[in-house]
Amino acid sequence: MKILRLLLLAACVTSMAPGASLELDGDLSWGITEPQCTFTLQGDLRNITPTGESNTLKLVLWATPEAYPSPGRAVAEYFVGRLKAGAAFSDFKIRTRAIIPDLTGDFHFTLTVREETTENDSGWADRLILPGPVMNLTHGDFTDQRKWQPRERKVSAPPKDLVDGQEFVFTPKATLLLNLLPVEGRIPTRVRVGVRNRVRVTFDGLTDPATYTYGKKPGSLNDEVAPSARFKLDQKISGSDSDTTGSDYILYFQGKASGTYKSTQQDTYGKIVTWGTFTFAKQP
Repeated sequence: MKILRLLLLAACVTSMAPGASLELDGDLSWGITEPQCTFTLQGDLRNITPTGESNTLKLVLWATPEAYPSPGRAVAEYFVGRLKAGAAFSDFKIRTRAIIPDLTGDFHFTLTVREETTENDSGWADRLILPGPVMNLTHGDFTDQRKWQPRERKVSAPPKDLVDGQEFVFTPKATLLLNLLPVEGRIPTRVRVGVRNRVRVTFDGLTDPATYTYGKKPGSLNDEVAPSARFKLDQKISGSDSDTTGSDYILYFQGKASGTYKSTQQDTYGKIVTWGTFTFAKQP
């Protein structure tokens, strides 16, 4: 069982290695609820090299038996791209996959910012090393992870069709492995149904148009066969002219206006599966 852990890092950390010189002015944090890792930047991660552009940069979270740098395992990583001289990454929250192998004992968790390079055989060099806590694992599990149990109310047949003006509110509760998400990770998504298979999707203050398909399908909830519906969304990512994301919801209706869902979100960086609850209503 995996538990979310946050690591807040001191402001104004500057790399000392050759290559791109990076300065962290703010807080960078990580959190794990396996199989999901969240990297959060509050502030700026800046390339203070006088000229040119960095090579590709990525965030890597390590678990090592001794203080880093030492042999260990990368449990999560995310490519953040290149930075021109003087430019910065600012205020982001990124979700990616986390895989903690079958490890037992005390491990140092360290977040690094790495740059693609020809300096060594690995092809990557650390530009920032940000030490974190020492944590105990038993066969790859944190000891105090809480689980989430989908509610066991009777599942009813889903509606045949969705109607204009209907609104769904999806609240995530747990990961694919039913590891309970922390409260700060339970940001709801609102989906307002329109005409001609169009919807409006609102998440974390941003609203985007999307298209949808909907239909009944066989399902399984709490290890029992149950009727369900598939509600599939396709939308563009806010701030991008070309990147799209797909959200595939399997809906289990458990009452007149609520239920349980399992969602699979696919974007350019991979796939994330979550469980949660939803409400729905026809808006006036």
